[in-house]
Amino acid sequence: MRLNQGQKQTILDTLVKEKFAEAEESLKQESYVLADKMYKSLHGEENLKLMAKLPENYFQKHWRIRIRLQSGIGDSFEFSAKNNDYRIMSAKLINETIIIAYDNPIHDEIKAYFDKKSDLSDLKTDAYNAAKATIFKCATLKQLLNVWPEIEPFTECVKPRGSNLPSVQIQELNKIFDLPKEEAA
Repeated sequence: MRLNQGQKQTILDTLVKEKFAEAEESLKQESYVLADKMYKSLHGEENLKLMAKLPENYFQKHWRIRIRLQSGIGDSFEFSAKNNDYRIMSAKLINETIIIAYDNPIHDEIKAYFDKKSDLSDLKTDAYNAAKATIFKCATLKQLLNVWPEIEPFTECVKPRGSNLPSVQIQELNKIFDLPKEEAA
């Protein structure tokens, strides 16, 4: 079976996604923990207790916090994967990117997180490019499986399903179009 560019890309995407899904999920969970720590660090325990006593709609709520380290690296951190995890926040925290200074106790944890995220991104890019070079070199599925037999589980998404036989029997077509029945030789 000939592989078109889209099918090759599907195989590649499936392979990379499955390989790095666990590491990406672990990193995402770590980002939720960091978002919670940053939220508590920026507000302080005493302020959070006071804020909790105020009426429900007294403050704005938001689902993420935007930060940037003093060194220039920045990102948005969601509080969780839940759609309804909104936290009480000041307008400043909602509308601005918060700069985390070097002397902030959470700075080193955030820096370590950014380093892990960057390392994973580099590893994923290298793996993607290496696999792409092999997959896109092959013109057919058979050729790909000869070159890289271990990739077969990731090719299920592009294998033809069922047979290529017509859905209407040939005899039925002959009757419809009044064609003579061909005799076997």
